[in-house]
Amino acid sequence: SFSSLFGKKTIWETHTGSYNLFARRALKKVDLIVAISGGLKDFYLSKGVSPSKIIVAHDGVELEDFKISVSRDEVRRTLGLSIDKKIALYAGRLDGWKGIETFLEASKMFDDSVGVVIVGGDKNQVSSFSKKYSKVQFLGLKPYKDLPLYQKAADVLVIPNTSKDIISKLYTSPLKVFSAMASGVPIVASDLPSIREVLNEHNSVLVTSDSPQALLMGIMRVLEEATAADIMAKQALLDVSKYSWTERAKTIISAIR
Repeated sequence: SFSSLFGKKTIWETHTGSYNLFARRALKKVDLIVAISGGLKDFYLSKGVSPSKIIVAHDGVELEDFKISVSRDEVRRTLGLSIDKKIALYAGRLDGWKGIETFLEASKMFDDSVGVVIVGGDKNQVSSFSKKYSKVQFLGLKPYKDLPLYQKAADVLVIPNTSKDIISKLYTSPLKVFSAMASGVPIVASDLPSIREVLNEHNSVLVTSDSPQALLMGIMRVLEEATAADIMAKQALLDVSKYSWTERAKTIISAIR
């Protein structure tokens, strides 16, 4: 790398499992590789990278941003969301590998006591999906600073990543996982190796990916078993403390030193 020519320590952070010409040269030249998941570390170990040269530092969250003292009903009134319905909410991009269509297909099977809310997506995506899924409330893009409020408004947060994309299945470290954990709201997520690096049966409900029926059942389990769901949400809130950006920085700095 350019910086290594001047005797500088060079660190490369990898997110997607690249193994093109640039990546292969970087693997040989850099002093440290920071992988955002164990799946990525395993991928590069299989390419011959020395275990001493690579660390895992998952993505993280700013924990203070999600400490909200107002009640769920107050947040819903502020945001103009239903007070009476249970709300299952997805927040994020509407790209295919995020598994959003699995959630949207599941929405067809909810009765009127459950509201499905989607935060995110550009105008074209929202317009297209709205025509096909009339029961879903699409709110479009919102500032990131408002994410804690929208998550607070929900009864359950949904992370429906697909297994049909290798990044989704093995390599990603979804920011939405950590923000959901920090919200204190119960989580239903796809049961994938990438997700299981952080979530488990004690802090979330994990369901078969790409199955609207399985996702529906997971969401209904949270809504119908409120006490158990609350225990899982509290565990997630405890577990997420090790995934703050500050803790991540300490891990990387320690490895550099």
